[in-house]
Amino acid sequence: TITSLKKLCNPGAEVTLAQDYFIEGIVISDWRSPNMDLNQSITVNRLNIYENDATAYVQDADGSCGVRLVFDEYTDNRLCKGDRVKINVKGCHLSRNLSPDCITLRGLSWLNVEFAIHGPEAAPKEKAVSELTDNDIYTLVSLKDLEFVFKEGSYADIYEKYAPYCPAIHRGVCDAISRMDGWASLLRDS
Repeated sequence: TITSLKKLCNPGAEVTLAQDYFIEGIVISDWRSPNMDLNQSITVNRLNIYENDATAYVQDADGSCGVRLVFDEYTDNRLCKGDRVKINVKGCHLSRNLSPDCITLRGLSWLNVEFAIHGPEAAPKEKAVSELTDNDIYTLVSLKDLEFVFKEGSYADIYEKYAPYCPAIHRGVCDAISRMDGWASLLRDS
């Protein structure tokens, strides 16, 4: 299980998994979505626009624990929401964040995926914000009694499309759009 995988690494540490170790779970993300992960900044005006495409999320069948998967090549991530997967994590790098306590597997390729069989999507757990714990990270949760503060959309100081065009920052239409994948969406707990 992903819960047992988490126990292989101490909080705040990273280990390389040297032997065959298989995890099974349900994919709760979709490789076609531009909303899986933030694209990391490489420099002040450049983004790694493939971080999102290389990232997938898998949870245990009971939804008790989840893991973030980061493939070396974004083209290897073809996992769809609802896929039942078995993954051999031998040779991958497992890191466990200290706060919040969550795990990430890096160094994956499509060869690590033993099988991916599409099935029904995982049912989300339903919780209030006050009930969330670190074990809910990278799992599917439906938040109850919650609303968006701004009904018109996300909050940003400016609408970047109205800002003056700067060739050093806006190298093309796709790059300008990917710079905006980190806008805040403010939520209010009832």
